Amino acid sequence: MMPAGVLRAEGEARLCAAGVADAGAAVAWWMAEVLGVAREELERIEASPAHAARIRAGFERLAHHEPLQYVIGHAPFLDFSVRTDARALVPRPETEELVTRVLAERDFWSRTGLAVADVGTGTGCIALALARSCPNAVVQAIDCSEAALALARENAEALGFAARIRFVHGDLLEGFAPASLDAVVSNPPYIARDVMETLDANVRRFEPRLALDGGADGLDVLRRLLEQTFTVLKNRGRVWLEIGEDQGPAVQAWMESTGYQQVRVHRDFYNQIRFAEGVK
Repeated sequence: MMPAGVLRAEGEARLCAAGVADAGAAVAWWMAEVLGVAREELERIEASPAHAARIRAGFERLAHHEPLQYVIGHAPFLDFSVRTDARALVPRPETEELVTRVLAERDFWSRTGLAVADVGTGTGCIALALARSCPNAVVQAIDCSEAALALARENAEALGFAARIRFVHGDLLEGFAPASLDAVVSNPPYIARDVMETLDANVRRFEPRLALDGGADGLDVLRRLLEQTFTVLKNRGRVWLEIGEDQGPAVQAWMESTGYQQVRVHRDFYNQIRFAEGVK
C-alpha cells in the first residue's frame, strides 16, 4: 500500500514539470475519482498497488495535456453527467449557460409537440438537457461525425432518454423539410482557423478539430446554419446559438439581414459576448 499523499505529490511534480496548468487540481480530481473518495480525504488514505498503477497511468496522460475529462471519462453538465472522450468536445460552462437561457423561456417550452434540433450535438449534452426538461418536445440530435453521434447515443442510453431523442447523421440541417422545426439550439464550430493553433494544448491536440474550426473568420458554419435554420423553422420559430466573443455584431447583422426578428446578443458570466438568438 502507498499513502495517497505521496502519490499526490508525485503527480503534482510530474504535471508541473510538463507545464500542465492547475496541476494540483487535476491530480486531486483524478485521484479522488480512482479511489472513490472526496478530494479532502486524499491525505488520510492509502492506495492499493492496482490503484497506484492506474493513478500513475492517468498522470502520464495528463502530463501529455490530455483533458482531465477524457482521462476521468465523464464530465458534469447542469444536473447530470455525460461520458466524455476524444469523439466530442468536453462540455463547457458556457454551453450550460446557453441551455439555461433556452430553458428559461418557459412559455415557449410549455407548448406540446414542439420539434427541436440540437445541431452539432457532440456528447449530446444539449439534447439531453432539452429532453429531460421538456418532456413534451420531440428532440433531434444532429452531428456530421458518426463517432460523436455514437457517443451522444451512449449518453442518452445511460440516462434513459434514448427513446426520446432521434439521432441524425448529417451536415447541419441538410435534408430537413421547410417549416418543420419549432426551435434550433446549437453550439457550432466558431473558432477562426488562424486562432486554432493558439489554443491550449489540451484542446488543440485532443479535442476534435471538426467541432472547433469555423473557417477563415470563424463564421463559415454559423452562416450556413443560420441560412438553413431560417428555412427549416416554422413561423415564430426560435434559434439559440453559442458564438465567439468577437462575433456578436457580425452575427447580429447577418441574422437581421437574413430576416430574423427580435435578434439579441448576450454576454456570458465572464462578461464576454457568447450567445445569439432570434425569431423567424
